[in-house]
Amino acid sequence: MARKITKFSLKIHLVVIKLLMHLIGIAGFGMLHSCMVKYGTPQPDYGIIVDNYINFHGKAYSQDSLKPIPGLSVKLTVNNSDTLYATTSQTGSYSSYYVVEAGQYVKLIYTDTDGTLHGNFYGKDTNLTVTWEDFSNMYCETDVFLQRKP
Repeated sequence: MARKITKFSLKIHLVVIKLLMHLIGIAGFGMLHSCMVKYGTPQPDYGIIVDNYINFHGKAYSQDSLKPIPGLSVKLTVNNSDTLYATTSQTGSYSSYYVVEAGQYVKLIYTDTDGTLHGNFYGKDTNLTVTWEDFSNMYCETDVFLQRKP
């Protein structure tokens, strides 16, 4: 008789646990749905560029020959505090991503660090203010023309 009671109580426990698991599952879907309605579809971040990253890019040219200048150091300073570095490619182009808002000040400093390898050029500073157009397009393009040293 004790054995039958044990099997019966075990079956009741299993039914109760099964019902609780169903309720937890339904509640979980309800929570997921309420988050999606309030905040939109959840998006994973796997190193993907987020909305307020802006691509600061452009090309550096020689002022006299209008040819691209490779090997320049490009220093990007935002609000006189954060600094990023890039180097121009063989086509003279550079690119650097940074999180900014419209209205922030950005300073680009171009420096010839390779000596006479690709020509000897004077450095140049460019001051920018991120506009709403830059912010909505998620990029800011700045080309620069550097003067060759004698």
